[in-house]
Amino acid sequence: MPLYMDLASMSGLTKYTGGKLHYYPEFGASEAISSKFCSDLRRFLGLAHGFEAVLRIRASQGISLSAYHGSFFLRQTDLLSLPNVNPDHSFSAQASIDENLQGTVVCFQAALLHTTCRGERRIRVINFSAPVTEDVKEIFNNMNVNGIAGILSKMAVEKVMANRLEDAREAVLNKCSDVIAAYKT
Repeated sequence: MPLYMDLASMSGLTKYTGGKLHYYPEFGASEAISSKFCSDLRRFLGLAHGFEAVLRIRASQGISLSAYHGSFFLRQTDLLSLPNVNPDHSFSAQASIDENLQGTVVCFQAALLHTTCRGERRIRVINFSAPVTEDVKEIFNNMNVNGIAGILSKMAVEKVMANRLEDAREAVLNKCSDVIAAYKT
């Protein structure tokens, strides 16, 4: 007798635990699906995991981080709490320019404090600097299309969870239209 599971209602569990949700249709009915499950589980358990993690992202003066996307719990306006982390996790932050930028570069810093599987507390710091320009064509020539697609998809998923699918579709189309309009100017 098939067991009904509402996958949509289980999404909160994965969002706040930093986990993943996999669906294996007709599990056990086929050798291929069973071996896929074993392969996925083996890969996941082989990853380096960190526990009880917190992540803080900072930016240069004149830049503010306005929204975060991914599987985490927001403790403060700039502090993400992550029950576990591994190399497959990804998080996105939206940056806004608040005032005229001084200098030729803007800098970002992400600091991740976590506990290893052996109980050691470690910190990982990533620094990134990007040049400042007013030339829109140069910005478009150097943008990360995969990164933009990733953040747009995360925004769409959050929109679907809060509203309707049509609202999320319209929001993504509006963002794409805004990008095209900015390129034409």
